[in-house]
Amino acid sequence: MPLSEEPVLPGVQDAFALSSELQESLRELARNAIGAPAKRARALLLLASGLPTPHVANRLGVNTATIKYWRARFESGGMKFLQDGRRRKSTEAGVSEAAGG
Repeated sequence: MPLSEEPVLPGVQDAFALSSELQESLRELARNAIGAPAKRARALLLLASGLPTPHVANRLGVNTATIKYWRARFESGGMKFLQDGRRRKSTEAGVSEAAGG
C-alpha cells in the first residue's frame, strides 16, 4: 500500500512541531523540575514525537482532557505555562454544579 493510502493512527494527527530550542528546554525541564512542570514537559515532548494523546495520558497517568488542556495552554502561553504552579480554586457553586446539584 502506498504511503499516502496508509491508515492514520488515531491521535497521530495531534502531533505538533517544536523547534529544537524548545525541545531542549522541555527536556531540561523534564529532567530537572519536580512535580507538575516536569510532567507537563514530558507530555509535550511525547506529543511532539507523534504519540497519540490517549497514549500520552495513559503513560503519565492523567486524563486525556488534561493532556489536551496542557497542550492548549502551552500553545497559548509557551514555557511560562509550564512553570505556572497555580491551580484553579473551586467554589462552592462550582463544586455543587460538578456534583450535579
